[in-house]
Amino acid sequence: MSEQPQGPGWWLASDGKYYPPQPPDVAPPDNGGQQQGATAGVAVAEADEPTSKQPVWKRWWFWILAILGVIVVIGLLGIGADVTDDTDDVAAPVSPGTTESESPEPEPEAVDSDGDGVADDEDDFPDNPDAFDEADRDGDGVRNVDDFDPDDPDVQVNPDSDGDGVPDDKDAFPDDPDRSADTDGDGVADEDDLRPKNPDVQTRDDIDTDGDGVPDYKDDFPNNEKFSKDSDGDGVADSQDDYPNDPARSEKPTITLAQENALRSARQYLDYTPFSKSGLIEQLEYEEFSTEDATWAVNQLNVDWNEQAVASGRQYLDYTAFSRQGLIDQLIFEGFTAEQATYAVNQIGL
Repeated sequence: MSEQPQGPGWWLASDGKYYPPQPPDVAPPDNGGQQQGATAGVAVAEADEPTSKQPVWKRWWFWILAILGVIVVIGLLGIGADVTDDTDDVAAPVSPGTTESESPEPEPEAVDSDGDGVADDEDDFPDNPDAFDEADRDGDGVRNVDDFDPDDPDVQVNPDSDGDGVPDDKDAFPDDPDRSADTDGDGVADEDDLRPKNPDVQTRDDIDTDGDGVPDYKDDFPNNEKFSKDSDGDGVADSQDDYPNDPARSEKPTITLAQENALRSARQYLDYTPFSKSGLIEQLEYEEFSTEDATWAVNQLNVDWNEQAVASGRQYLDYTAFSRQGLIDQLIFEGFTAEQATYAVNQIGL
């Protein structure tokens, strides 16, 4: 027994030691109670083999096995990478009766054209995000159709209804883009309120300083409740002015007895027969009234001189026949103007 073979025929036992060659009928020594023999050992070498045993890594079969093992490991690593990184390239299972080239395409993703959260195939109005009653894009609990800004969860109603730049909660007139302030709260916009800080006054008609029922802007005497009108602007109220349309005078002059008589006589003449204005003045002068008194008296009369011309023309026709122009000339001779004479003839129908 030796740690190393001592010559040809030495063999390696299971106890790791070398034994000398023995005849076939001689039993090997008992090494720890184990049967050693040609079947339990390994012949180290024949007579022509070298006297020392080669390490395993120097055997040709070791390197073949090593190379095969490396190839297997590389193959396994490559398959693992493909499975991990290229799962999208794995072919889908082929249904029976179909070829790999006829594999079904993957299901398309749902389409929501109007972005209202409802797929087109379930949306009756796929192009109108506000048409689906139950849609609530901003999740504020208000449906899109009722939400002023369906994309802002903090806004549900129009914050500025009339678009005038003033929020509704600060706009006294939220539906009027031209009005927003009412300082005195009288319901009239400051722009239309004559006195925006006085709730009792909105327009000029509300200002009546003397309380006579006539607004100050229409009252010629805004501080005097007894008077309000002065037509001729002479500072005398119409009710106190004898000549309310004549700013040069306001009081009636003293009427003389001669003027009173001239006026009475003029009225009597007109009751008797028609006259022209100048003809009546001449008639009064013929009665020896002065020209001033006669003129004053005729000016006090309220007479339509056109109608006086018509009446005078009819009288002439009752007395004698006239041509149209002849009657016009006769009326002008009586003191009527050409316009008054022509008017009369037209009315008579001559």
